[in-house]
Amino acid sequence: MNDQPFSTNMLTLEVLDAICDRLQIRPSALIFLDHDFSSDEVVALEKQLIDNTHQQRRTHVTDLAQHLQVIKPLTDAAAQQMAGELATALIQEDRFTRTLTLA
Repeated sequence: MNDQPFSTNMLTLEVLDAICDRLQIRPSALIFLDHDFSSDEVVALEKQLIDNTHQQRRTHVTDLAQHLQVIKPLTDAAAQQMAGELATALIQEDRFTRTLTLA
């Protein structure tokens, strides 16, 4: 994202956050935007989740946190929190439901 205090991207993100808060939803796309993920980083994470699905391998929140840390420099706590948010969002979006688990 742009570091300017009132950039169009930042204002748009604030509006999206406010709308989602009102609707009490947190889509995965917004989580990726909030954490400034590039397209390549999103693709890398989704590729890992797709591979796990094809291999019928369970992906737990801790596994997802580890994948996030490979893709993006995050502290353990930040990766764990983001993994929980992402897992919840993806399951609510009915994505990776056969292998992704909140446990």
